Amino acid sequence: MPARPISEWSERLNRLQKAAKYETIEHNIYNFMTLYGIDLLRVGDRYHLAILITNIKRWNKIAAKYPFHDLDGGESRCNLIFILLEIVNNFIKCNLEFENLFSDIELYLIHEDYTNLLDFAVKHNKPVIIDKLMAFDSLAVVNSLNTYWHLGLDIANGTKISGKKIIELINGQPANI
Repeated sequence: MPARPISEWSERLNRLQKAAKYETIEHNIYNFMTLYGIDLLRVGDRYHLAILITNIKRWNKIAAKYPFHDLDGGESRCNLIFILLEIVNNFIKCNLEFENLFSDIELYLIHEDYTNLLDFAVKHNKPVIIDKLMAFDSLAVVNSLNTYWHLGLDIANGTKISGKKIIELINGQPANI
């Protein structure tokens, strides 16, 4: 796992605490935990991912300005890492193996290419993955679906489609769109 400057982060947070800059502390913690989430997703460390998810839930209870995306579906500040952590939380609860699914996490973060996640969702019949990704970035998800499976989906007119129906389309089953 990449070495993060934890001691520098701690020093920075301590300086901010002495200056009573609590909003800045919250912002920094949000950023640091996002980076840590990337690292844990990349290596697939189930144990530490479960701890991080627990800590995010705790943080959401005390954070005034910068709560993370609520891993139980509530509204708050969100980035793709927290969506991916929600998805992994589902894998952990179901004891589903996800080795190497996040080894090229840059595909999701930088290139908005969700093909590997979508393929995993289809193979394991996990429409919740598609639903979470669609709620976050429906245009990129539909683009990945159309590119990889040639579905011809069009959401430009505001049409919504569920993960279940997408999986049915991919598997050649009739889906009422």
